[in-house]
Amino acid sequence: MAPESNQLPSLSTRLGLALIAPRRAFELAEAARGRAGLTDVATLLLIKYVCVEARSFIFALWTIVQVGFLPGLGALGPSLQRALGLDLIVVFGGGVLVTLAAGKKRHLSRDFDLAAVAWVPFLVFIVLAELLIVVSGARPSRLMHEAVTLVALAILAGWLGMAIRHARQRKEAPNARG
Repeated sequence: MAPESNQLPSLSTRLGLALIAPRRAFELAEAARGRAGLTDVATLLLIKYVCVEARSFIFALWTIVQVGFLPGLGALGPSLQRALGLDLIVVFGGGVLVTLAAGKKRHLSRDFDLAAVAWVPFLVFIVLAELLIVVSGARPSRLMHEAVTLVALAILAGWLGMAIRHARQRKEAPNARG
């Protein structure tokens, strides 16, 4: 599904492809040459942070305005780590894994874009599971959170396997860039 023109499908289309047609999503990320994949991760992480840590975000902004930039920045740190830490580790680790597993056909930026596509189902599963826990009124235990994370990691492993296969089937020369 390489774009015929210079225009990419919308973010929502790219996310849908990552969930229901991962091969097409990998092809699109590969053809987009850096305009999808990691840029989608940045957008989704920003949205996730603002939604999940809205109170901390507003507190940090208010601290910046009332007290100063550095104290406000210090207030952002813990909430950023809470909301985004695991996601960043997963995307970076996935990118390294795809790059190493691609062998002679590795292409660093494209491999990280493939890992970014593989991360989307991980994020969606965790967000939906957390939403279900909140809506159900359940008191989430540590075991419940760990179970959700383990299932999400299993989903991620499957998508990373597809990303690795896609990277290893590249037709271009190993030194090709772009």
